[in-house]
Amino acid sequence: KKLKNSSLFNFVERMASMQPACVGHKWEITYFAHRGRADLALILLKLAGEDVNVRWIIWATFVALRDECNAFPFRYLPTMLHEESGQVISESKALARLGAKVAKLIPDDPVIAAQADSFVDRLMDMKTIQFYVPGTPSDLVEQCCVQLEATCNALKAVMAMQEGDSDWLLGDKMCWADVSLFVEVDGLSLWDPELMAWFETAFPKLHQIVERVRSLPVVTKLLNDTEWSKGASWPPNFSYGPGSKCGCVRKGPCCDE
Repeated sequence: KKLKNSSLFNFVERMASMQPACVGHKWEITYFAHRGRADLALILLKLAGEDVNVRWIIWATFVALRDECNAFPFRYLPTMLHEESGQVISESKALARLGAKVAKLIPDDPVIAAQADSFVDRLMDMKTIQFYVPGTPSDLVEQCCVQLEATCNALKAVMAMQEGDSDWLLGDKMCWADVSLFVEVDGLSLWDPELMAWFETAFPKLHQIVERVRSLPVVTKLLNDTEWSKGASWPPNFSYGPGSKCGCVRKGPCCDE
């Protein structure tokens, strides 16, 4: 009864029935209104030329959808709806792997593909540190930098085992591990403005890969999209509220009614 009387009801009702908010999009990602676990899947699908809508929601909307309607299969975000089949896919790594397959950015060689998987898994695990390490913002930044340094040293060790000298992490062309490296380093740099300068000095070759991915037209367009990058100030200055009447943090076509 309380939910039915709230401004979230129409949005909750739609999500509970798994109907797409903005008709005509092939994919719809649902995530909180900040940069995070949905970034890699979004960029990979965009690199594949796919039509993707992102439904940014506030915490109160997420709780209502999760608890009142059981709208998320595993009770976590992000999720992604495939409009044609009606399938709702959960888990950020699964979404990213799907994006990599669609974008054809998984290496053909099964061993190299497994190395790429391991790179992405380790890089995405740093999100746990970003979002859940207790302490002050400076403590968080310090822990993230420690983990990033250890991870990058491991990447370098694996790269040294590869044949020849490449401009990319694995092989002679970009794969989804390169995109994942960009996503994590760029995301961390939003928390600590000095991180990118340190990263360039400490890991010049990895920094070149990050900048090479950043220069891709699709990525540049996303970075220049204030709707997508609005969460760049989170934390500690990001604010969730108040959101629009349909529950979105960001106003879009679905909010015009």
